[in-house]
Amino acid sequence: MSATTLAVVEQISYEDAETIILKYEWLQTMPRITRACYGLRIGDELLGVAIFGMSTSSEAHAICGQDYAAQSICLARGACVPHAPANAASFLIRHACKQACREFGWQVFFAYSDPDAGEVGTVYQAVGWKYIGNGNGRVAESFHVDWKSPDGTRTITSNKLNHDREKKFFRSLGWTELKGDPRAYIQHLGWKPIRRPGKGRYIWFEGTRTEKAELAARCRYQFLSYPKRGNVATRTDDAGAGTQLLAIY
Repeated sequence: MSATTLAVVEQISYEDAETIILKYEWLQTMPRITRACYGLRIGDELLGVAIFGMSTSSEAHAICGQDYAAQSICLARGACVPHAPANAASFLIRHACKQACREFGWQVFFAYSDPDAGEVGTVYQAVGWKYIGNGNGRVAESFHVDWKSPDGTRTITSNKLNHDREKKFFRSLGWTELKGDPRAYIQHLGWKPIRRPGKGRYIWFEGTRTEKAELAARCRYQFLSYPKRGNVATRTDDAGAGTQLLAIY
């Protein structure tokens, strides 16, 4: 492969995006509500995907107030194959957002970095996204609580419990509504709460220079210094074989 390679970012099908996400993305699941998928191709090979979706929280889309909620979208999933060029992830994000703005009218983009995946948002920092802290900027969302079984062999995430509307997990352990708070019940059974840091949140604005400035002024959150990697093992957000990309428009 040459030192400089021509690449194209374009809309792709849900099915094509799924082939990358299910194999290479941390969660290995597609978003619950997918709105658009973009892929990075060199020749006929699909090297990475970026998926935009709707958050189940209306508050998450109100970064610049409810007036701009319809123009806000979540970069919900993204992944590149291991042999993708060195700047593949940042290249894909940058051009996918530009195209999504032109094709769908989205101007406020947000995404999360997951400490459980060893992420601090390196790829978002590389393309100049703004960091606004953990969760949606509220203290209550700066951490979450997972639960570990008494024998230490099983962990249930807060995300799974929050989306378990029928409380199937708690019921599988003998809980009923008559037994009160379900989390207090499993703690009584010996399950241990594990407090984990919340996901870091990044935002990006698309449009003209004037539009970007107005959106930044309307943002409800303070722009913070980028978090840095600690002493824990972390994965690389924008790694690859060392080839640099040039765009085909």
